[in-house]
Amino acid sequence: MNNLLQAVHVTKEGKRMLIAEMDDDHLLNTIHLFVKAMNEVYLASRGVSNKYQSKLYGVEVLDPEQAAIMINDFLSQAAPYFFEAFFRSSTLVRMEKHETIINLMRSFLEREGKLTLAVGTRIPKLSSGTAADYLDEDDDPEW
Repeated sequence: MNNLLQAVHVTKEGKRMLIAEMDDDHLLNTIHLFVKAMNEVYLASRGVSNKYQSKLYGVEVLDPEQAAIMINDFLSQAAPYFFEAFFRSSTLVRMEKHETIINLMRSFLEREGKLTLAVGTRIPKLSSGTAADYLDEDDDPEW
């Protein structure tokens, strides 16, 4: 999806509509469903401490790396819905009040504010568009 404004939502009945056409309750419920699904993936990756317990109690353990991939996929799918909610003052206000969504996201993203990466972590330059270009440790981005 290159244009978030053209993103399409398909209802469970198969009706197609622009996400921008969704009513506020439908939009908020859809966001909540995405967040609940991401939280379930996160919890499945944290459920039991080892494979022994998994086999003993019959509980499936989701590999943390696979969980991160799944959550990234969910975030990509949910992005147009969050983008739309951002523009709607009525939905955004209700979302801020809907602590469940915010608290669940803080939990499975394991953060509450600005991310601080470990020293020496290298990130692709955003301007280049490729992972081959990396920030030098001395780089001071001009923002």
